[in-house]
Order: sequence, then structure tokens, then C-alpha cells
Amino acid sequence: MYILLLVLETLMSYVSACLVSVGIKDTHSPVDCESAANWLAMNSSDYQDPNWVRQNTVPCPRCELRIIENQDWSLKMKCLPPCSYDFCWRCRGVWTEHGGENGLDLYTCIHDEYEETVLGNTAESAADRYRDCHQNWTNNESLMQLAKAKLQQLHTDIIPGLSNKQLATVQQLQFIAEAWSQIMESRRVLKWSYAYAYYLREDQVEKQAFLKLKQDKAEIPLRKLYNYAEDELNALLDSDGPSENFNKFRSDLSDWTRITRITTSFL
Repeated sequence: MYILLLVLETLMSYVSACLVSVGIKDTHSPVDCESAANWLAMNSSDYQDPNWVRQNTVPCPRCELRIIENQDWSLKMKCLPPCSYDFCWRCRGVWTEHGGENGLDLYTCIHDEYEETVLGNTAESAADRYRDCHQNWTNNESLMQLAKAKLQQLHTDIIPGLSNKQLATVQQLQFIAEAWSQIMESRRVLKWSYAYAYYLREDQVEKQAFLKLKQDKAEIPLRKLYNYAEDELNALLDSDGPSENFNKFRSDLSDWTRITRITTSFL
């Protein structure tokens, strides 16, 4: 019990620190805090427009991930983890060779401005990759919110009413709420996995393919869990009295919840 409490305390400290540092209200594994904040900033911009990308972002010289310009227009850029490369917005050179003595002047570059001959192509590629990942992000966000609304409805209306109809206690029906809670959590993890996919470098082909495989494998039982939870619950609600299939429903739904939890944990 002590170990469990310690783990929970550590987790809550991590979430609180994340809220304070970058203002994210949603847990965002498998994406680190800095990348998550950058992703949300892109979501509030015109990042799907290649012209906006060309004017407001710059590719990291080390990993080629496009980084949004600093809000104060300073020249020192820092790539996101795990790269974390410090470079100059103007010339793309390593920052230790810039900004006057010791690199303290964030607005000075003594080198020639870098001219990126393939800027148009890289901007369009970045916009296309973002558009695809953002679409999957949005879809999972919408499904997560639907599951959240369903979970609230279960606690306030559905489970109490079903308790009377199926002659079961509210506690005995909590497996239904657990299923919808898992649906919501799995959608959250899948949502952020697409943000994680965006930050993989284009040359990390094997890693991209492996992530896509895990996303697909997580999606299959999740959809089955959702369909089963929705259809069978409606059947129970439409019944005139206690259903003969209630015990089977409880067993099957608990199994699909467990399977979905396992496949989601691989992301």
C-alpha cells in the first residue's frame, strides 16, 4: 500500500509540475512536456498552411524538425527533446558561435543569413505531416470527449436506473463505468501518440512503422470494446426486467476492458 501511495504521489507531482510549467491540462504521455506544449501551440496556429510554416518556423540543422520562432523574436533556437540542439534562427549555425561574447546577445548574429534552397518542399512536407497527425489527434479527441460525457451520464442516470431494472447494486455495475473509463483513457493515449508520431524524424522509418503498428493494434480492441459496451448496454436498458444475458455481458465487457488496457499500455 505504501508503494502504491508513493507512486500515486509521484505521478500527481509530475502532472502538477507539467501544469505549472507549460499549462497543459491533459496528461500527455507518450509525449514529453515541452513537445506537448509545442504541439498545442501549433494547433492554435496556421501550421497546416505551408506559407505560414515557411514564414514562422525553421528546421533544426541536426534533426530537421521544424521549430516555431520565439515569441520575443530572439535568434537563439532550441530544438525539442531528445535533440535539444541550440542553433541560430538566422544562419542555422551552432549557437555557441553566435550572439557576441559567450552567446549572451540573443538578437545578434555575425554570420551570413542562411538560404534554404529546398525550403518550399520542406515546408510543404512538414505541413502535410502535421495535417495527417492533427486529423488523427482531432478524431481521438472527439471520441475521448464522447466517452467522457457517457461516463458522466453513467454515474448520474444510467447505472442507478439499471440497478433497479437488473436487481443489482450500483457497486456491482461499476464494471460498466470501468469500461467507459478505459475507452476515454485509451482515446487520450492514442490522441497523444499521433503528436508523438509527428515529432519522429522522417528518417526514422522503422520507428514510425512500429508506432503505426502499435496504434493499429490498440485501435482494434478499443473499437470492439466501444461497440460492445454501447450495443449491449442499450439492450439492457431496453429490456423489461432482469436480463438472462447480464452475467455474460459483465464477463465479456470486463474481458474487453482488460484487453484494451493491455494494448493501450504498449503505446
